[in-house]
Amino acid sequence: NLDKILWRNQKSKLSLGVGLKRKHNKSYIEDTLLSDRILTIGDISLNGTTVFYGGIFGITLDYERGLRALGASNTPKAEFKKYSLNLNYYKPLTKKLVYRFNTLTSHSKDVLYASEKQSIGGVGSVPGYHRRGNIMGDRAIEIENELSYKIIDSEKIGRLSPYISYSYGAVRNNKNPSVYGKGYVSGASIGLRYSMKYLDIDLGYAKALSHSSYIKPRDREIYFSTSLKIRF
Repeated sequence: NLDKILWRNQKSKLSLGVGLKRKHNKSYIEDTLLSDRILTIGDISLNGTTVFYGGIFGITLDYERGLRALGASNTPKAEFKKYSLNLNYYKPLTKKLVYRFNTLTSHSKDVLYASEKQSIGGVGSVPGYHRRGNIMGDRAIEIENELSYKIIDSEKIGRLSPYISYSYGAVRNNKNPSVYGKGYVSGASIGLRYSMKYLDIDLGYAKALSHSSYIKPRDREIYFSTSLKIRF
């Protein structure tokens, strides 16, 4: 990927990104090869950040196009077009209380491969649908809201923050008139994050709320993640 800063000042920045990626996907049942697909995808994005009402606002506009290059499949489905928009906002409400907002929407008139559809549900997405009930679509939108509170904020012992979140997502698939052609999910989570110089820990409890009738999520889910940071 190549990135170029187009404009910046003390409060704002605008940049352009151009990229090319190649995906090689193989599907098996036991030892039998079902499909062998190569996709080459060109990508161009416009990214902006600015200070807005005491917070930081970010926007990304993205365009992806399937290309006939680098051995890619030459089927019409492999030559798709997809547009995406990401909006995010980070605002400290007080010295300890922080609000975060994020929304991602994508749109394509084509029938996309599953690997190119926007997927919604689970860790890092709408909570409560990690193992069962996640959805994906050619056109989709996901909205996330989170409040966190800094109980401890120390360079020596780290940062400890409980949080609560609510998210909603909806999808629609082109040329699919069945009940599974569209769907929606919403969910909430409550958890605790701990971060220090070399370690991050996140423990959360998630609950699926409203959803399409054909989706059968679990009653509740527990999420736990940890990461070790190494600096050279």
